[in-house]
Amino acid sequence: MATGASRHSSLESIRVTQGWLEKLCGRFGKCPTPPQAYGIAVELGPLAAWWLRDEVLQAAVARFRELFPHTDPRKTGWTFPPRIPQECGSCWLLLANRDSKRLSLLRPCFAFPVRWVQGAGEHHPHLPRNLIDLAESVLATIERQEKVGPLHTWKLAPGAGDLLEKHDLSQLDWSFESAWAPLAAGLLMATWGTNPKKDVWATGGYKAADGGMVAVDHLAEKAEAAWRLGARVLFVPRGQRDDAQKAVSDRRLSDPATGQALQIGELGKDSSRPSQTLKEYLAQLELPPDREAPKGVRAGYFMRVPDFNQAQDYYRRFILPDVLKDNLPLMEPVQGNSLVTLVSKSLPLVELAIGLVRPASCLLLHNKELAEEARKLSDTIRSEDYPCKFRLMTRQFDGEDYQALLEEFKGLIAEFLGEASSGDLVADLTAGQRVMNLALYDAVPPGSYIVCCQAEQHQGRPKPFTERISIWQKGVRGNKDNKGH
Repeated sequence: MATGASRHSSLESIRVTQGWLEKLCGRFGKCPTPPQAYGIAVELGPLAAWWLRDEVLQAAVARFRELFPHTDPRKTGWTFPPRIPQECGSCWLLLANRDSKRLSLLRPCFAFPVRWVQGAGEHHPHLPRNLIDLAESVLATIERQEKVGPLHTWKLAPGAGDLLEKHDLSQLDWSFESAWAPLAAGLLMATWGTNPKKDVWATGGYKAADGGMVAVDHLAEKAEAAWRLGARVLFVPRGQRDDAQKAVSDRRLSDPATGQALQIGELGKDSSRPSQTLKEYLAQLELPPDREAPKGVRAGYFMRVPDFNQAQDYYRRFILPDVLKDNLPLMEPVQGNSLVTLVSKSLPLVELAIGLVRPASCLLLHNKELAEEARKLSDTIRSEDYPCKFRLMTRQFDGEDYQALLEEFKGLIAEFLGEASSGDLVADLTAGQRVMNLALYDAVPPGSYIVCCQAEQHQGRPKPFTERISIWQKGVRGNKDNKGH
């Protein structure tokens, strides 16, 4: 999007200042007639739906219907709530009306949508100067504290393309300190290439010297504004949660039909790294990228998800299918269709082995500690929508040392194989403790196929799409590993 001053000269634009707004709001008093409200909405243009009170918008729309009875009033753009932008880099700032007496036609608190864009050359010249200064501070803080960048190619623009096409807010001397949290989160997600959820909002200032987030004012008004704009959860600085919860109760910020109230989350205050300060907010704000997203974007999202179960589910749905697709050709030499594998608390490694082998039967081995994991996995495999259908056998083992494990595994494998030959068996050594893997390898008969998956690790998680599959046949001379990428 072009943001140069050549496209937005002051001769073409309305210069919106505090004085201009006071004059606009004071012209007709607190209750303008429909023709008066119509004129006010026309002057504010696309800003009207975001800033004007409901009754003023309704009066303006009523006048529009009188003037243009055969035209859909939605074409005015004056309907509330307006569409919340969800493009990559979008963020929504909650601005309190600090002069409600003089600006009586504006909402007590309203949203202002902006968006981080790359390669724009400069910040949009019609944005308030104070907001641009804050944007520069956010860029410097993220680059310095997160050690990413350079970020000088990222600039701030209006969240909707025509929002400031005819309105210049550069001289609007308002405070934007509480917009730091959504601006920082929006920038981080823009660099990650992911999109925000429109029902997750935040307000909060930031000072690294104070250890993170700082308190904001007009919290009750901001909570109500976020709720009316479709927020499901609002994050506030730590220490202000009780105040926000009180606003939810006092202002009845809940759905009468479902009883679901606005949830209040807390922003951190114990880290100089913005990504940690905003960790819980980012976890809820970030929209999971789907299968169409580049692998790097999906991998980055997976590594950031703080909740283990959520990470497991994401890996299973949006990463595992491509890992299988990339590595299935390596399985061509494998003739076995009876899989034996160890249950693990880790990511869906068993399902990786199942997808690669596509067995006719599978033996799940687990100890007492992982009995619940084995039950959950068995339920998943036996569910109607599971993509593979096969005979499933689950067995618990009690041994802890190598010799005890070896004897138990030999007996369980013999029971599982029955009359089948060793060439029908595929042993998966990916999951489980090392002593279990050693005992399982020695327990399977010569001629069995061995499969093992390895991946680069970071903070206890495998990096997606670094998986390498090794395959060999036990005891076969001249056997060579087949290794994935």
